[in-house]
Amino acid sequence: MQEDRIESQGRVWKGNTEQVGAKIAEDAFLTMPRGLVDSLQKSVVMTEPLLAPIKQGDEVGQVFWKSNGNTVASFALVAEQSVEQGSWMVRLWDSIQLWLRGLFSDLVGRIEVSE
Repeated sequence: MQEDRIESQGRVWKGNTEQVGAKIAEDAFLTMPRGLVDSLQKSVVMTEPLLAPIKQGDEVGQVFWKSNGNTVASFALVAEQSVEQGSWMVRLWDSIQLWLRGLFSDLVGRIEVSE
């Protein structure tokens, strides 16, 4: 994996921009037997929620490489650029959205448990 390649985009809350690119901090190499290369799968897990301010180089997630269901390597993903705090209106609106998101996820969890 190359250092400057964007692996994913993360949603940034309360910032002056809504997205931040996530990339591997440094070049990463993975050595495997030829027979297992076809079973290799990449999975990206972003930190949730990503709250501004975020500095360039801050860890924002992980990338996992799996083969036959087993994790064979994992690498930290870092922010491609800095994200400053948004205006007070953006911060207020994002706070309301996060609160509602948390409220509904709790409600859905309770409904699933009671069934």
